[in-house]
Amino acid sequence: MNYTETMIKNIDYLLNIEKLNIPIYQRPYEWSRENILELLSDINTAIEKQKQFGNDFRYRIGTIILHKNQENNDYKLDIVDGQQRIISLLLLKKYLDKDFKCNLLEIKFNNKITISNISQNYKYIEDYFVFRQDLKQSFINAFTNLLEVVIIKVCDISEAFQLFDSQNSKGKDLEALDLLKAYHLRKMDNENGKRKKNIIKAWNKNKSGKEDKIEELFNIYLFPIYNWSRRIKIKNENFTKDDIDIYKGIDIDSNYSYAKRAKKADGCFQITESFISGDSFFEMVNYYINLLNEIKEKLNGQKYSYITYILSKYGDTYQLKYVKDLFYCAILFYYDRFNNLNEEVVRKLFVWSFMLRTDLKFVQKNSINKYAIGEYCWNHTNQIPIFEKIKYARTEEEIANIEIKTENQNKNTDNNKKWEKLHNDLKKLIK
Repeated sequence: MNYTETMIKNIDYLLNIEKLNIPIYQRPYEWSRENILELLSDINTAIEKQKQFGNDFRYRIGTIILHKNQENNDYKLDIVDGQQRIISLLLLKKYLDKDFKCNLLEIKFNNKITISNISQNYKYIEDYFVFRQDLKQSFINAFTNLLEVVIIKVCDISEAFQLFDSQNSKGKDLEALDLLKAYHLRKMDNENGKRKKNIIKAWNKNKSGKEDKIEELFNIYLFPIYNWSRRIKIKNENFTKDDIDIYKGIDIDSNYSYAKRAKKADGCFQITESFISGDSFFEMVNYYINLLNEIKEKLNGQKYSYITYILSKYGDTYQLKYVKDLFYCAILFYYDRFNNLNEEVVRKLFVWSFMLRTDLKFVQKNSINKYAIGEYCWNHTNQIPIFEKIKYARTEEEIANIEIKTENQNKNTDNNKKWEKLHNDLKKLIK
C-alpha cells in the first residue's frame, strides 16, 4: 500500500488537524455511558502510571485512519476508522476547555442517534468530574503529554478501507456488517462519489432508528436461510465476522464459470446464490428489506386472515417469536424462488412452523435450528427439511404437495394442554 503518511501524535494534535471530516458513510455515533466510563477510567489509570514511571511514559489509545479526499482544488481528511473515539475525546476536550475550537465542532449532525448520544455523553462527563475536580488539570495535561494515537493518512480510498478491514478483523470485535460494508465499498473504488454517497445514505437509514433493519435481515433471515437450505445448523447465535466470507460475493474480474453466470444475472438475486461484489451487495440488502416488507403486507390481507387471527388470539409474544420468525423465513425463501404466494403453500408453511410451538414445552433457538433442517426429534410432529426442499424444488406444486402432519402420539401431555387451542386452530387449516 502507498500511505501518504504515518505518524504517532498526541490527542491535541489529532483534534486540531485541519480539514478533519466525518464522511457521510460513517455509522452514527453510538458510544454509550459505559464506553465513556471505560475511556475515562483508562485515562485515569494512565495518569497514575505516568506518575509511577516518569514523564516519558505514554499511553496509546489506538489507530486513526484518514483518507485524503480530494475534491476539485480542495480536500478533506475523512475519518475512515476511529470516529467513535475521536468524538468522545472531543467531548472530553470541550468539557475541560470551554474555549477550545476546531473544525470538527462546526459539523452539524443530523442523525438522531448521534445527537442523542453526544448530549448524553457530554452530560455524563460533566457528572463524572463533579466530585473529581482535582483530576481536571491532569486530564488537560494528558491531551498533550500522555495520550497518543497512530495516525495513518491514505490517498486511495480503497487502501483506506482495506486498512480498516484488516485493523478490525483482528483485535476489537467490530460488527460483521460494518466489515462487509467496508469490503464492498472498497470494491466500488471505480464508482463515482455520488453513487457511493447515496448507497451509504440508504445503508445508514436502514441501520438507524428503533429497528436495525440490516442486522435483522442477516440475523433472522438471510444467514439462517442460507445455512438451513444446506441442512447446516447455525453455530453462533447471530451472524458474526467469522461468517462474512459468505457475503463477500464474486470479484468482477473473476473468470470462473460460475462467476460469468453471476455477471449475466447481476441485479437478479437469490438468497442461496452469490452475487458480484461491490454495489450489488448494497442492492441485494435493499432488495430483501423491501421484499420482506412486501411479503408481510400481503400476508396482512383478508386472504390470510387466519395468520393475524392466530397471532392476535395467542398474543404476538416471546413464546411465539421463534416460530413466527421461522414462518417468515420459510415464506421469504419460497417467494424468493417462485415469486408467488400460493395460498396452499402459505397455509402449510404456517402450520408447519407453528406446530413446533404445540410440540415443545420450551422453544429456543436450538429447537428452531433442528426443526428447520429436519433433524429427527422424537417429539416433533413433522420431520421435514423444508428449506432444503424449497431450494431444490422445480415447481411450487412440489411444496404445495408436502404432507404436513398435525397429530403426534409422542407429544408431552402437559404441554399439549397448554397449547391445545392453538393446536386445534392449526388442525382446521389442514384440509
